[in-house]
Amino acid sequence: MTLRPYQTRAILELRKHIKDRPILCQPTGSGKTVVATEIIRLAKVPVLFLVHRRELVYQAASRFDAGIIMAGVIPTDAPVQIASIQTLARRRLPPAGLLIVDECHHATSPSWTRVINNYDTRIGLTATPFRLDGKGLGSLFGRIVTTTTVAELCEQGFLVEPTVYSHPIPSTKDVRLQSGDYVVPDLVALMNTPKLLGNIVSHWKKYGGKRTVVFAINIEHSKNIIARFQQEGIPAEHADGTTPKAERAAILGRVESGETLVISNCGLWGEGVDIPALEVAILARPTKSLCLHLQQIGRIMRAAPGKEGALVLDHAGNSLEHGTVTDEIEYSLEDKVRRAGSDPLGFKYCDQCYRLVPRNTKICPECGFAFDVPEDGAEARQEKNTAEARGELVKFRSLDNRRETYKRLIAKANDMGYRMGWARHRFKTQFGSWPRFDDIEADYLCPQHEYEEKRYGWKVVVKCSRCGASRPSTTAHDRAVR
Repeated sequence: MTLRPYQTRAILELRKHIKDRPILCQPTGSGKTVVATEIIRLAKVPVLFLVHRRELVYQAASRFDAGIIMAGVIPTDAPVQIASIQTLARRRLPPAGLLIVDECHHATSPSWTRVINNYDTRIGLTATPFRLDGKGLGSLFGRIVTTTTVAELCEQGFLVEPTVYSHPIPSTKDVRLQSGDYVVPDLVALMNTPKLLGNIVSHWKKYGGKRTVVFAINIEHSKNIIARFQQEGIPAEHADGTTPKAERAAILGRVESGETLVISNCGLWGEGVDIPALEVAILARPTKSLCLHLQQIGRIMRAAPGKEGALVLDHAGNSLEHGTVTDEIEYSLEDKVRRAGSDPLGFKYCDQCYRLVPRNTKICPECGFAFDVPEDGAEARQEKNTAEARGELVKFRSLDNRRETYKRLIAKANDMGYRMGWARHRFKTQFGSWPRFDDIEADYLCPQHEYEEKRYGWKVVVKCSRCGASRPSTTAHDRAVR
C-alpha cells in the first residue's frame, strides 16, 4: 500500500504524540481509514477499532483482517477487533493496547465515554472535530493533528472542489430547535413548500444530470423526492436505515455502474461512507450543523476515474449558513469552533452563471465573468435577478456589496434626518434579511434622542426610538422610589 505524503506525515505525527491521545483531523475523502490501517499494521499490541454504524464495521473489515464485535456476528480472538459501539457498550470490553475511535466527534455521548475511558492509549479519527452543541473533545483527547486541508487536497487532485448553487435561506423562525438542530416535523412542513424549496428535478436537469445523492429530511420526504424523479423517467432509488444491507449494496452497485442516477436517503450516507462515483449532492434539508453540512458535501468530493467535477445543488440555503467546504476552520478541543476570521459570508455569487465562489475572486472560474465592474452595472443586474421565478436558485450579493449598500443607506438617513429604522427596513427589502453591521450603524448621527420606555416583565428599558441607543436599565420599583 502506497501512502500519500500527507498520510505518511500523519502517521509520524500520531506516533510522535501518542501519549497526548491525539485526534487525526483530515478532510472527508482523504483516506483516514488508510492511515488507521497502516497504524494497525505497525502496532505491536492488540488494537480495538471503534465505529458507530454497521456499514462502517464492514467497510473497515474490508481494509484489514480483524474480528468483529457486533450483534449477529460470531466473535473471534483476533488481535485486532472492529467493534460497533452499540454492541460493545453492552458487552465485556476486550483487552487492547491501542484504541482507534472512528468519527470521534460522536465520542462525548455517555455510551462512548464509558467505553473510551477504559483505554489509556487512544487515537481519534474525524474530518470534523466538533459537535453541534459546541461541546469540545478535550475531555477525551489531548491534541489535534492536521497534515493537510481540503483546499490543498483539491489543488493536488486528491479531492474534487465542488461548484455550489444555492437558494435564499428559508425563514426558519417558526421551526423549533431540539438538541441544537431543527425539529424534523417542522422542517418537513417548511421544505415541502415549493416557493422555499424550488423544483429539485428541474434544477437537477439544468445543472446536474449526473450520479447524485440527495439528503432529505425524513423517509417520507426522501421517497417523495425519488417519486418525482421517477415520474420524469430518471432512474432513482431511495434507501434508509431500514433498508436491508444487501439491498443497500445493490443500490450503490447500480450507482457505480450508472444504471441508477439518483439515490436519496435520510440519515444513512451523511458520513463515513465511500461512494466515489457520486458527482452531485442535493441538499434538501436545512441544518444548523456545520459538521453535517461538511460531511454531506464530502460524499461527492472523492476523485474517481472519469469524474469531471462535483456539484452542490443547495435548495436549503445551508451554504450561506455555513460557507464552503474549502473555507478554513480553526479547530479546538475546547468548547465551540469557528471558521478562520469572523466573516460569516466569505463568498459570493457570480452575476452571470451564479456559481458560489470565494469573496475575493476576481474572475469566475466557471464562465470567466469579471467581478470588478462598475457599481451601476451591478445594480442593474441585481434588479434583473430579483425578478427571477419564485423558488429558483438565485444569486446573492457579496458581503462587500451588502456593506456598501448599508453604508449608503445610513448616510442618506443622516442627510435626510430619517430614523435608523428606515435604513434597516430598506436593506431588508433588498436582501431579505436584517443588516448585522454594528460598525456601520455606529456612523448613524441621531439628530435628537427620543427616548421611550419598553417593559420586559419586571424590567423597564429606555431606548431612543430613532437610533435604538439605550439608557441604563431601571426597574419599576426604582422609578417608584424616585
